[in-house]
Amino acid sequence: MRKIYIIALAFTALLFAGCAKPEDDGTPSDSDSSSDKLHFSFNSPDWHANIDCERLVLDAAAYGSLNATSESTNSTFYLTVPSKSDEMADPANIKRYPIGTDVLFNFNLKLPITSGSSTRLIGINQFDDNSYNEIVSIQLDHADANYAYYKVKGKYKMVMKIIGETNETRKNVYGDYLLMIKTSKN
Repeated sequence: MRKIYIIALAFTALLFAGCAKPEDDGTPSDSDSSSDKLHFSFNSPDWHANIDCERLVLDAAAYGSLNATSESTNSTFYLTVPSKSDEMADPANIKRYPIGTDVLFNFNLKLPITSGSSTRLIGINQFDDNSYNEIVSIQLDHADANYAYYKVKGKYKMVMKIIGETNETRKNVYGDYLLMIKTSKN
């Protein structure tokens, strides 16, 4: 079981390596939740990034608990989704969910406190007006005999803390994403 987990983790890391951060010209990029391009973005008080994910397909058919790490920013997101296409397509999924990783459509994030820092932030598990993951849309992109591929659009806000710090420094972080997610038709 440990080998399967390690292989799955390595595969997910390789997939997210396909997400490349565009060249930064020094001007802040606005998070655009209406964009049709696959992406993941975050905005913290100290820095921001909008990561191109056009080459990333997250495989929920094999693992409903997804995570991916960006090489360029060293940020990692966690998203729990249904593995079956009929569950993914349910219109009742379009709503807000808690920050965390325990139930479907929970979302969380780890990221360096500033670009290149080894000090990392993690989202605090909670659900209120300042901490949520909102699924904005779920659209079938294409399908084959065994799998259905969905574009999942979401936006989030969360209160984050420094991992391992006892004085509980808090940072408010927000962002959005449009991700391609593969689900099983069986």
